[in-house]
Amino acid sequence: MIILALLALLGVLATGFGKSAPWVRPRLRLVALLVAISLAALGIGCENYVNPINITPNVSGTPAGTTTIVLTGTLPVSNGNGSVTDVTRTTTVNLSVLPSS
Repeated sequence: MIILALLALLGVLATGFGKSAPWVRPRLRLVALLVAISLAALGIGCENYVNPINITPNVSGTPAGTTTIVLTGTLPVSNGNGSVTDVTRTTTVNLSVLPSS
């Protein structure tokens, strides 16, 4: 596709030289230039880029299995007489990680 665009661009340049009627040259050059731009845009837009490098990442994430996580939250609460009492809540969450495929 890019080769066609280059050939059309060469056609634009070639139409500027030679002996032809004065009204033919500008229109022909404009048409050839529009064809060259269209072909170049089409060729660039449809280009498929392939990465030839095959990289296998080294994954060092969370190991497969089940882990228990204990979450604890504490909130200081005023009793109204100037003293503060902590309210604590605890919950347990199980995290399961599947092995990667």
